[in-house]
Amino acid sequence: MAFGKNPSHHALRVGFISIIIANTLNLTKTEKMDLYLSCLVHDVGAVGIEGHLLLEENRNMINLQEHAQLGYEILSQIPFCENIALIVKDHHNASSSSLLSRIIYFADEVDVIARKQELCNPKDLQAKVFAKFKGKSQFKPILDAFLASTQTDAFLIMLNNIDEIKHFLPSYVEDRFIVLDNLN
Repeated sequence: MAFGKNPSHHALRVGFISIIIANTLNLTKTEKMDLYLSCLVHDVGAVGIEGHLLLEENRNMINLQEHAQLGYEILSQIPFCENIALIVKDHHNASSSSLLSRIIYFADEVDVIARKQELCNPKDLQAKVFAKFKGKSQFKPILDAFLASTQTDAFLIMLNNIDEIKHFLPSYVEDRFIVLDNLN
């Protein structure tokens, strides 16, 4: 996990990266809403794992899969969260058949890269992300969408300013793909 000082910041950054990719891939309104909500709760299963096991230096697939499974178990108990639970369950499975889970996997890894490196321009971040995902065919459309969407300094400015993401993301959700009042 790339929590940093505040776990909610990680969820917001992953949501921001995921929605940027989703818009570039022209996902449906329903897919975008499921993706957005899944990003906000994708690490809920971490509450069941000792904190030191989730620190960057202890990050491994066993801990990651365990918290993803715990997240699924928590969310699957909520009647309207079935799709979100399934997305969260696979968000650390690189070969998942779920595009939305793979987008979160990708966005989570981008956040890890961005937090580990003090990257000052989008080209540096793009190069690191490209190196990690090149040759992984299941991520090609996601990688291409990310590279197409992150060519400007505005992306890094947003990614590094959680207050901007907090302001931007809810309005982006409403303006771009859903008006919450019209859910009925």
